[in-house]
Amino acid sequence: MTKFYSFIGKYLPEIIALSSSALAFVSGIYLGNNFDIMWLNRAGALITIVAIMLAASRFHDEVANESLEYLKRNHSAYSLPALDEFEKENGVALSDDEHHIYALRIKNIILENLNNKQWCVDYVSSIIEPGKRRIKVLEFYLACFGTFLNGFGDYFLNLLKELAS
Repeated sequence: MTKFYSFIGKYLPEIIALSSSALAFVSGIYLGNNFDIMWLNRAGALITIVAIMLAASRFHDEVANESLEYLKRNHSAYSLPALDEFEKENGVALSDDEHHIYALRIKNIILENLNNKQWCVDYVSSIIEPGKRRIKVLEFYLACFGTFLNGFGDYFLNLLKELAS
């Protein structure tokens, strides 16, 4: 279940954008087919608005800033697993004093790096770049699809009606 929540959190903007766009598209087809054919054009406008809102969201920037703040507050959350990994790789068990000394060194390294602007930029970029690329691609496709429907939705629906009859 944790993986499910992790997936939802990571892809939340995309899930919301795709869900609302799909809802607008299906509603536009239904309303355009049963009431006024221009409803599909209006649905296209809504999809374009979703694409613009997706472009304007700074979700991944907020995640990166939260990560840096978490790292500042909870440096031990990173140092203790690193020490455990070191012990596993080297087959050495550190004493409590050595554990404490190395945890302090890791804490100091983390805090020094957090004050280094270039390290923060690199760290933040490594966190948000894949998500930003995904959102840009989705934004592009939604904007193109929404704009196409906005301009040609009624013609598209008429073509579908003619093919069905």
